Amino acid sequence: MIIGIDPDLVKNGVAIVENGKLMDLSAKSLVELIKFIAVVQKREPKLTVALEDVEAIKPTFKRQSVTKLSTKLKVAQDVGKVKATARHIKAFLDDMGVNVVMVKPLRGTVKAAKSNAVVFNALTGWKGTSSEDKRDAALLAMFGGVKDEA
Repeated sequence: MIIGIDPDLVKNGVAIVENGKLMDLSAKSLVELIKFIAVVQKREPKLTVALEDVEAIKPTFKRQSVTKLSTKLKVAQDVGKVKATARHIKAFLDDMGVNVVMVKPLRGTVKAAKSNAVVFNALTGWKGTSSEDKRDAALLAMFGGVKDEA
């Protein structure tokens, strides 16, 4: 089993992948996430978590449409919040003895599936509803190069 996590300050995107198949998508607060992982780890001691390596994300982005300094600073602040959350998740999971694989943000067609539910559903076979954070978590677990340890 691989659990993919797209870290966020308020609700983390979470995906469960078993034998290469996407089984579930959800969004969980940090506390909900840690409790959830603890329960799953009891059932699946060789659990692997694919956590997005947000340290690889620059604190500011060169976007043609973003020219105001205040907007750039807000983006930088939001990225900082996500980086802090990811560090806390990693620290908790390491302390729990969970195998954590840091996955760099995805690129190409797989990245396009993050923002497009139709592409995501075609790529993963998912039939339910989803959000960008949940889709990103699934894509990290399925296409981030993480091997199931079971």
